[in-house]
Amino acid sequence: MIKTFTRALWALHDFIHPLGSIKLQLITSNESVVLKGISPAERTAASPVYLRGVLRVVIKRSKVPLDAINVQFIGECMNSVFQKQQGYRVLNKVKRHVIDETYRYTTGNGFLNKGVYLIPFQFIIDPTLPESAISPYFQRLYQLNVSLETKRTTHHHTIRHLKIVNIERSLADDSVYYNDNLCTSGTWHGILPHTISLSSRVCHLGGNIGVNIETFPDPTNNFAVVVKYLKVCLLQKTRCPELDKSGCPTGSFITFPTKKVLKYQQFDEGADPYEPFKMNWDVELPSSSDSMQGYTSNLEPEETLHQDSVKVTHTLIVTVGLHSLMQPALSADTTVELEDELNVSTSTIESSSSGTSDTSDKFIKLEEKGSEMSFRAPIFVVTGKTSIETPPLYTERSSDRYLPKSFTWLCSNGQFEVEHAPLYG
Repeated sequence: MIKTFTRALWALHDFIHPLGSIKLQLITSNESVVLKGISPAERTAASPVYLRGVLRVVIKRSKVPLDAINVQFIGECMNSVFQKQQGYRVLNKVKRHVIDETYRYTTGNGFLNKGVYLIPFQFIIDPTLPESAISPYFQRLYQLNVSLETKRTTHHHTIRHLKIVNIERSLADDSVYYNDNLCTSGTWHGILPHTISLSSRVCHLGGNIGVNIETFPDPTNNFAVVVKYLKVCLLQKTRCPELDKSGCPTGSFITFPTKKVLKYQQFDEGADPYEPFKMNWDVELPSSSDSMQGYTSNLEPEETLHQDSVKVTHTLIVTVGLHSLMQPALSADTTVELEDELNVSTSTIESSSSGTSDTSDKFIKLEEKGSEMSFRAPIFVVTGKTSIETPPLYTERSSDRYLPKSFTWLCSNGQFEVEHAPLYG
């Protein structure tokens, strides 16, 4: 009596909610999709990447009405823009689709019997697609969206299942940026010759970057300095565009900076001022977070950037603190005349680069402020690392004793293939 009543309730539930007895699970080949290429030329020349996987559909009750199964790959971008109003600005969100592709499978007869079905899918990801990014003022998210459709007379039922897909970017195999270091040399107020170099202008969040500092004191100068401290910071600037009342970009931006100290060390001020100073630092970058994101738009192709897009730039700042030592005996012919504008930025030095002739955006800015020097180097931050794509795992078995032990593969033409996995090209 109780079993009959329970079956009647389930039958009524299936009649009202025909898709309520279906369970979905998305299995992808990799947790992240890694696109190769940094510069526009490398992105265009890179090979496409495949997003592969299977959709596991569990039918718990017999003969569930089902007409179509849709697997969608969707990318959406959310930009924060400031729009001018009468006397004030309003922060608005601008949403835009980046990509929208769909695979559609039909069951043919409009029903699926009780069992476990695995539906393979494959999307070809263009290497020029911008990578995922999340920040308080800017988001670009990709996801897989699965929808099941069924029609009963005039009723149309749909259930959905979502899975976030993380798209990262890494260096190409033959990238010129592998050994593309940044280097500058100069003399602090004509007193302290020095060189500062970075091991690369492409950095991974959670990875390391080499920072080398070296000084060459001149023993003939009676005015000498010693290194007091070293500090390395990462500066991220998020620039939100400004729109007029009609929603058109004005060309102006509102900048939100985020600065993080990566490494700091003090040194003995009593060191020999004429002894060369040399320091090779291995600086670790922070891991990916909401404050520091693995995305830099300063090398993204201009045609992919809309006028209402948020722009993100990263700068590595190396600060050298100095302690002045004035010798007591100075003659007129050996005295070093210091500049009056001691606290003003004095020069911009072009960095040396190897492997490429494009140096239009490679500058290290030297700022001499009193007893310290600050070097600013624009860098490109990525999160992706080169990985080998592995096929999806098909060895899962259901622990439900009421379900069959073998899997059924559902093909796009509506035909069933039992105990045979599809071949991937």
